[in-house]
Amino acid sequence: MAQPEVHADELRADRPLGLHASARRVLPLVAAVGMAISLAGLLTTTAERKRVRVGSDETKASAESALEGLVAMYPPAADDRAFLAAVDRARHAPHVAGAWCFRADGRLVWAQGSTAMSTPVGRTADELATGEARRLLETMGAEWQDPEKRLALLAASAIASEGEHNDIYRHALRTLHDREGRLTGFVGLVYHASPSVGTPSAIYLTGLALLLAGLAVYWIAIPIWVLLDARPRAERAFVWATFAAMGNLVALAAYLLTRGPHLPTSASDTSRA
Repeated sequence: MAQPEVHADELRADRPLGLHASARRVLPLVAAVGMAISLAGLLTTTAERKRVRVGSDETKASAESALEGLVAMYPPAADDRAFLAAVDRARHAPHVAGAWCFRADGRLVWAQGSTAMSTPVGRTADELATGEARRLLETMGAEWQDPEKRLALLAASAIASEGEHNDIYRHALRTLHDREGRLTGFVGLVYHASPSVGTPSAIYLTGLALLLAGLAVYWIAIPIWVLLDARPRAERAFVWATFAAMGNLVALAAYLLTRGPHLPTSASDTSRA
């Protein structure tokens, strides 16, 4: 019995259809793998950030050592030029991120560092402290009405009021006295909670790379699948693919709910033409 002739152009026409069908089957798996990789990266970076937030004796000891050296200077005033030069050097000690100096009357005279740049010099600790700290003072006993203790608490609140990065920073404050024992001001430092702050670990960078790579694979696979699936349905394939690239799951759901049935190969080819 004679076999029907199969022309080379028919084989070439069928080959793309087969490739498209295979791609449509594989792309959902690719998107799922991309999402799984992205979630693994997210979990890794989240766990690493939690580890960074845990306080470290190493960073605390560095800040306290710098403060002890400043207190031991017995400055005649918090705005003494030599003392401020020493504070600036302390600001560059290991793990220290910023420094503040208040006069004995509570007025801020110096603030430098990553978390102190926005602190307005010239304002008082009372003005810079949080409302919660002021309310707390009102509820405390008479011993906290001592001016030195009151100003110390307000200055500490002013230093910590930046707030945005208090999860990865810690704060320390010390009172300053001259050699006669008179109060001359307050000095405060902000320091890293962990030695890892500012220098991302290899684990964190790996997790971040996985997060971005997995998200990219997932995000690209969706519109490609929509493009290939819409073509044999006489849908506006490029319109739906663009919509899926922007809306992702929402666009995919809209497409799945509204797409038409598969058309015969000749009809879908005619519609694309």
